[in-house]
Amino acid sequence: MYRGRGSYNRGHGFFDSSSGQNDGVWYAPDMDDDQGYRNHGHMGYSSGYGNRHGHSNKPTNLTVCRHHALLDKCRYGAKCAYSHLFKRVMNMMDIFRGGICSCTVKRASDQSLDLFACGYGPSIKRWKLYGDAGGNIKLSSGSNLVIPMPENYDSSANRFGGRGGPGYNSGPVIHSLVCIEDFLFSGLKTGHICVHHLPSGNSTMLDGHKHPVKSITVIDGIVLSVCESGKINLWTFDNSTGAFNCVNSLLTETRVNCLLEVKQDAARTLWAGGSTINIIELGSLSIAKTIQLPHGAIVRCFKLYGNHVIAGFTDGSVRIYNHLGDEVFATEGQRAAITALEGMEAAGGDSLLIGYKSGLLMAVQLPSFNLLGELSCHFEGPKNSSKGGISSVISLGPKHFMTSGYDGNISIFTWDT
Repeated sequence: MYRGRGSYNRGHGFFDSSSGQNDGVWYAPDMDDDQGYRNHGHMGYSSGYGNRHGHSNKPTNLTVCRHHALLDKCRYGAKCAYSHLFKRVMNMMDIFRGGICSCTVKRASDQSLDLFACGYGPSIKRWKLYGDAGGNIKLSSGSNLVIPMPENYDSSANRFGGRGGPGYNSGPVIHSLVCIEDFLFSGLKTGHICVHHLPSGNSTMLDGHKHPVKSITVIDGIVLSVCESGKINLWTFDNSTGAFNCVNSLLTETRVNCLLEVKQDAARTLWAGGSTINIIELGSLSIAKTIQLPHGAIVRCFKLYGNHVIAGFTDGSVRIYNHLGDEVFATEGQRAAITALEGMEAAGGDSLLIGYKSGLLMAVQLPSFNLLGELSCHFEGPKNSSKGGISSVISLGPKHFMTSGYDGNISIFTWDT
């Protein structure tokens, strides 16, 4: 169980826009900026609380009932000693033989969601998800995309080969996947970025890195990419030529896994997390502060929460920083690395979903950081492999979220609260 230290006042706003919350059936409405939180003091996980269904005063086991969550067949119903926090409403199995490495979603004009997923190879599968006010979900398959790999790329090095095979030793072809307006960006292990223009189906290859591209984001119409070695490139789109051009670069000289823009009044910074956390002034594109991390702690992912940054680490710990980079809260490390963070307004307030390499999905309440529940899912790897774990957690709207795993499956859940 986590034990946290420190306290923080969440500040204004809720989750950043990347959590997928917006107007419409699938998305939660934006909240007013003047809704802040009081300082809740010491934050750590609570070991339990009264039965959520009101049938007993005994502490409830915060393990989510697997029969309810995965099968929707709990014979105890409201009297179950385990939590009925959420349940799976759709399970897409064996999407990729070697496991799913990345997923992203794009909101369509008809309020549906375009879902993209990739495995270890150069192909990207796509679907369209439809939701209605009653919470029903419909799924239809779309045309798949194939990355036109550079001529010198050895595709045989990335074929899935079972336990210990080359597919796992060499890693995935696509290291990052994100939709920005009508473009799908795929950061490749070769250092290239493949850009698909979704309406036309055309694609182009950007060459600006020499190492795997770990994260891609956009700020004021400028696309930022970072590779594993810490080089950050800024790209702009030229309407006259229909091409992306690299207009600036910054070398952080550190390993980087993720990027996040942080705004505080007029100040705007870019956080680059990996073996350290570099806070970069966007105006001058210079490093304003470097946060040194404990030995063995590597940032895997960021999530913006009000004026604070939540960081998930490969040692299983969660740390929260204010906009200046001061650590205000931390949890103890777990046995498994954190692989994904997502925020939602659910379970009666703000909730943080944490995905682990072990396949554990944990939900905590913010800003108190009390444990809401935990469910073991995506814990089994594909056949002939021991590789399991959660690869992504994505909010789909006010009640739904999805998880993808290295078991090759995609699951869609709905909150029961």
